[in-house]
Amino acid sequence: MRQSPQPDERSSKTVDGPVQGDVLFSRFEPHGIFGKIRNFPLIRIFIALVFLAPILAVNAAIVLLVIEKLPEPAATYVDIARLTVSFFAFLFMWQLYCGMIEKRDAYELSGKGSLAEFLFGVVIALSIVGLTVFVLYSAGVYSIAHFNANLILVTSFAMYMTGSLMQELFARLIIYRLTEEWLGTWVAIAISAAIFGLAHAANPNQTAISTFTLVITSFVFIGPFLLTRRVWMILGVHFGWNFTQTGIFGMPNSGIPIPGWITPALEGPEWLTGGSVGIENSALTVGLSLVVSALLLIAAVKRGQIVKPRWRRGKTPN
Repeated sequence: MRQSPQPDERSSKTVDGPVQGDVLFSRFEPHGIFGKIRNFPLIRIFIALVFLAPILAVNAAIVLLVIEKLPEPAATYVDIARLTVSFFAFLFMWQLYCGMIEKRDAYELSGKGSLAEFLFGVVIALSIVGLTVFVLYSAGVYSIAHFNANLILVTSFAMYMTGSLMQELFARLIIYRLTEEWLGTWVAIAISAAIFGLAHAANPNQTAISTFTLVITSFVFIGPFLLTRRVWMILGVHFGWNFTQTGIFGMPNSGIPIPGWITPALEGPEWLTGGSVGIENSALTVGLSLVVSALLLIAAVKRGQIVKPRWRRGKTPN
């Protein structure tokens, strides 16, 4: 039987050289029917959710029992502390899951080069959102009604950093990664994008068209993970997008109106402004996202990151 690489052999690689998707595959050696069931990707999706669920439950309890009963600004300060602790708790629980269930190091959370990848992701988001807002402002459809308190920037930073990490854990490290291990890259991309769109379909102001545009723009979140096989660049894109769009410019986040540093006035056609959904629904944003997504996917293909379905690549490294 071919010996699979040990976790530390594969986990020691950095993005200086191509790191293929199988570095994120389970290293658990299944024995018997129960071992095979436990290692099946769909079962591991459920197990991973069980590892992360306690953090969500504790957060909900703190909001309900503590934060909602506190006056301002104490409630805001406690909320910032809650979000900060949750960020590191999510990272810890994911590493615990990888070690206990998949018997591998969490390469996707490895630290070397993480800051550079994160900042590059933020630049990608700033470029897309910033250019969109610049065009809207230049066209006279976006204007500043007034500025809000500076503290909202701190709250938004903590909220979107932790929220983006949580969403990427679910969307990319659980759903996308385990689907890719089973069905291959292209099917995993399609499923991940569809789930991302449908997960936001119940948000306020969403329509069938806006749900579809969210599916399209979600490709800009998949590309960085496919390219680097780590969470940091995609975290930068997701955080940078939400923080800039809503935290700074005050536009809705996927249909949810959330106060930002700027309270804007938007007057213009919905196809350009995105309307009550936000600029994810803007034709300009969708076009920019497709261009960036295509460049990232091309780079990922050149780096050899495309994974075949399980039955076409032979025995997986389990």
